[in-house]
Amino acid sequence: MSLAYRRAEDRDRPFILSSWSSSFADAHHAGPIPFPLYASIYRDQVLPWILARPGVDVWVAHDPDADQGADLYGWIAVERGVFLPVRERVREGGDVRWVERLKPTDQPLLLWIFVKQARRQLGIARGLFKAAEIDPTQPFLFALKGSSWSRLRHLAPHATWSPMTVRFSKEHL
Repeated sequence: MSLAYRRAEDRDRPFILSSWSSSFADAHHAGPIPFPLYASIYRDQVLPWILARPGVDVWVAHDPDADQGADLYGWIAVERGVFLPVRERVREGGDVRWVERLKPTDQPLLLWIFVKQARRQLGIARGLFKAAEIDPTQPFLFALKGSSWSRLRHLAPHATWSPMTVRFSKEHL
């Protein structure tokens, strides 16, 4: 098996969208979206919106010797330049109220990571982290949880779940 890493290209998008939406479908955190609507909502609307966010970069693990289309083993989507939603208590006069703000962070945000089942346990996920310049032993954020993340959680002891981070558009800051 030959293995290399590269930035995702347009031709990789169907694989990324399909594998992301199908691997996230069983997650409790996918929400109450009915299964008949799930693919159209996630694959056709939510995931393209996430991937189009400024600062998002996707890397793929592939076999450089294989034919196109059969060469992909997995991928990782990461966003940099994210803003964390935080709630702060603010005192105005005699009143105290909660205010939601977005604060910048230098931590990368792992959007999702996927490795084909037949290629798991071969170090591909570690290679994808390295290609995306994320040291899993250091703090970083992750936006979504699913069964694939639970299998990788041991690699990233300082990762912080931050699902709200990806729900805010950077254009509205």
